[in-house]
Amino acid sequence: MVADNVARPTPWGLIFAPIEERYPELGAISADPAAFNRSPEAQRLLSAIESPELLGTSPIAAAEYLHLLFADWQHWRSGRKCHGVTGEVLETALSFSAPPPPSAPPREPLYLQMPPRALWMQPDPGGAHEPLDGCYVIPIGRDELLIVAILGLHAGRAGLAQVTLTARIEDLATARDALPDDAYAPAMAGGEAAGIRSVRTAAELLHLVRVALGAGAS
Repeated sequence: MVADNVARPTPWGLIFAPIEERYPELGAISADPAAFNRSPEAQRLLSAIESPELLGTSPIAAAEYLHLLFADWQHWRSGRKCHGVTGEVLETALSFSAPPPPSAPPREPLYLQMPPRALWMQPDPGGAHEPLDGCYVIPIGRDELLIVAILGLHAGRAGLAQVTLTARIEDLATARDALPDDAYAPAMAGGEAAGIRSVRTAAELLHLVRVALGAGAS
């Protein structure tokens, strides 16, 4: 049902491989995302894979990319643990035909890899819908998680899209209560016929993470 080190393209294999050997330079930086984002070392490292002009002219984009770099750095430090969730497990859980598998908050950073092209998100309002490859799930502090959803990842693309969410660990358990009535309904034309699902709200993303964590523990 679940496999570690799933043999598919990964964000660290496609995007961060050129700078991973420099990650030891970040060793003295606080494991707090805000402190990391302010550090000159992190900003210099990010400029090695992203346009300095873009980073300088778009503070919001720069902050998002720094969250992504922080997540990948923490994932690297913990040994690149990756859980791949099968389509059967995901479909059962998200169709609510059975209770979600029991799950526990992650104790270390990990990457949850979803079935290919089964789930889609729209990172920018009015923008393109992109397939969800997976999520970095990074514990921060005692009771929070940084979740970075990775979208549109494939070998022929130089970059990726992302959606970043910070939540309390307890929010995982309560996310199901906040789901919309049409949770995971396809938001794209033809989506239902194609058998895909869309993740449109923070509650849907949090519940998805909970389900995937439970599958990883089974």
